[in-house]
Amino acid sequence: MKIQVYPMDYEEFCVYEIEESDIMDDKQKLKEIIDYILNNRYRRISLNEICEYTGYRTTAFNRFFSGYFGISFAKFMRKLNLRQAAKEIAGSRESLDIIGRRNGFMSKTFYAAFQDEFGISPRDFRERKLIPDMPCKGEINHRKITMSYEHLDDMVMEGYPMRAEHGQSTNLMDEVAYVFRHPSTAVDLNSKEKQFGVWWHDMQKENRLYYVLGSKTEESRPPEKGKMRIRIKGGDYAVFAIERGANYYEIAGNSRELAWYVFMVWQKLNEKQTDKMGFTYEAFDEEYSYLYVPLIRGFGGIEVEDKTMHIMEKVIQYVDKHVLEIYDADQVADHFGRSEFLICDRFQSCFRVSLPDYIRKKKLYVLAGMLQEGIIKTRDITQKYHFKTMNQFRKEFRKAFGQEWEDYERITVELPDLKSYYNENFTQLRMNIVNIDDFTVLVTQIKTSEAKEEIDLDVPGLAAFWMVNDMPTLMGSGYDNKEKMDKTMVSFYENVRKNSKDKMKYHYVVGPVEEEGNAIPENMYPVRMKGGKYLVFESVNEIDEDGILAELMRTMIRCVDYVWVYDNWMRTDFQSRISFWKYDHCKIHYYIPIYY
Repeated sequence: MKIQVYPMDYEEFCVYEIEESDIMDDKQKLKEIIDYILNNRYRRISLNEICEYTGYRTTAFNRFFSGYFGISFAKFMRKLNLRQAAKEIAGSRESLDIIGRRNGFMSKTFYAAFQDEFGISPRDFRERKLIPDMPCKGEINHRKITMSYEHLDDMVMEGYPMRAEHGQSTNLMDEVAYVFRHPSTAVDLNSKEKQFGVWWHDMQKENRLYYVLGSKTEESRPPEKGKMRIRIKGGDYAVFAIERGANYYEIAGNSRELAWYVFMVWQKLNEKQTDKMGFTYEAFDEEYSYLYVPLIRGFGGIEVEDKTMHIMEKVIQYVDKHVLEIYDADQVADHFGRSEFLICDRFQSCFRVSLPDYIRKKKLYVLAGMLQEGIIKTRDITQKYHFKTMNQFRKEFRKAFGQEWEDYERITVELPDLKSYYNENFTQLRMNIVNIDDFTVLVTQIKTSEAKEEIDLDVPGLAAFWMVNDMPTLMGSGYDNKEKMDKTMVSFYENVRKNSKDKMKYHYVVGPVEEEGNAIPENMYPVRMKGGKYLVFESVNEIDEDGILAELMRTMIRCVDYVWVYDNWMRTDFQSRISFWKYDHCKIHYYIPIYY
């Protein structure tokens, strides 16, 4: 029989369930070490610092670290820092000496180390878009492992389904090589033919989780009785292989260790983005156990992003190209490896339309055009595009645009072209470089990633309103009796992570700069802002209306965040500081942290 399959990805489970599994303490310690290194990659981490963080003595830590990675901590960090330098060099015109020093190398040492690591000089590396991965582990449990990148075609496999013993609560990281941990008489685990294992979720019929082990088959052949047929999407894959163990227990253990390494270490170190719409699957033959990981980003090495802060144009291009296949904003966020909150928040702030609304309107607009041009028929609207009736489509179109779908050519759903918008509006802003001291802001949240219903709240609109008007939390405090001209309010994104195990949370906060002698208003809390060198974008004219201020903030977001920073990101210091807005004397100032 042939059943609709929903792929299951190990990565979906390892993020939150790995903490509660029975994996030994050493693995948890390794995860914390890697997370700490990557969260602090933009500054030099000493051996003493990492030992203090982990609670190890120096000798014990070196033995533990090199025992897992095969190289000392110092050599590991040297390789990691060289890759960070390579990313900064690619596509940049910044001084090589500055990049080298920023990553812990003196001038002559940097050139020699770079040449030794990559076989090419830093100068010749410019314009490269691919950096060699961090070295892969050579063995696990004394069994040799290898990794290769492969372009694979679609594959149809057929096998016997095994219902997951623990159902929906199954931890896929613990149940790698499931069939060897729970042998079945229905399958031959010693077959000389290469067999493939995959998790899938039957959500349409029984809503159960299964593991299917089987071999390749021709789609034209009828399925065998009792077997499930699954089509595995081709594409770019990282393929890992580990020497097969001596018995079922060892095969399962080695495969589990390999999967942990791939998703907890290798993927993070090498900045891979997996395809969550595809399959992560296993294979077994007489000599090896394999793990196939589908990639969206990172095939062949560490990919250099064109500009790390510039993503909205990519989001627009992706949505416009795939709008008929996209169901919600979360699907878009997954594609770019970002949180739904982050993608939706940036989109709303930049374009004053929510990402879900844009997807919905763009889909209606595209379908109307296809109908008008005869590319699709009215019956396709219900059969292919999930509308109950053609009348429902007509009503939704009218509600979205205030016109009939037959008049779609009179409508536009295009968003501003950011480059053109920048050229037309950047002259409205003044630029100035300042050095400021640390200061404290008393803030309250106006938007948080912890509340799903707040995803599409309009940050520029909210911030502008509370900057111009008195906040309820300030009433009765020493901050509520200032004249409007003297009002100083600050707003910014506060990133919160209590410890390395927690996911990053985002809050948008606003409040006054703390003044000595004034008590902290109720329901507000202090946040210390780092001083240093900032590039300040300032409005030319005074603004005392929140609607005008909100539009000016959007202008700054489009011009500064998505063009200026895009073109000058090597000057920015978002690794140790954050940007913020200051509303002072009826003018808005946008502070961008910079190195020089």
